[in-house]
Amino acid sequence: MGQDGLAALFLATALGNSLILGQGWALDRLLEPRALREAALHGVLTALVMTLAAAGAWLLRTLLLQPFGLELYAGFALVLLVAAATAAAASALRRWRAGFAATNWWLIATNAGVIGTTVQVQQSDTGLAASLVIGFGSGCAFTLALLLLCGLQRRLQPAQVPAAFRGLPIALLNTGLLALAWSGLTGLGQR
Repeated sequence: MGQDGLAALFLATALGNSLILGQGWALDRLLEPRALREAALHGVLTALVMTLAAAGAWLLRTLLLQPFGLELYAGFALVLLVAAATAAAASALRRWRAGFAATNWWLIATNAGVIGTTVQVQQSDTGLAASLVIGFGSGCAFTLALLLLCGLQRRLQPAQVPAAFRGLPIALLNTGLLALAWSGLTGLGQR
């Protein structure tokens, strides 16, 4: 998967999160802008789970899968590791601060599973440090995409958006424009 594919993956996951984390499924309230702080916390927790899962995936791959020729099961094992990393992070953070109990941990696990499986399965010959950087960097890219979408929603809220474009259509338009901008920026470094 190239850089454009990864950008589309991050933006699609961020759009799905914007839809799910909205204040309900009523069409008029579907994409009300949330606080950027909530979106940032959601993204940071996803990056934490992805980093933990990347470390576990590297250990599992080097200690169990590669020696026994079971690399085919790396994606399935990563999904199980994401579930374990999410449970460990949720348990530790709930003890630290009770406010984390209201966090959508199932959505964080889904994000880390989708993005982590897509990214980690592609590079099976990386070291521990590279796996950690890839996991953390993917989580940060997801956080950036989520913050960009939430920021655009907040900026468009007071604007006069035609009735036909309110809600989901403007969110899809925003996501498409961000995807175009992101693919334009990734093309700058190539020659």
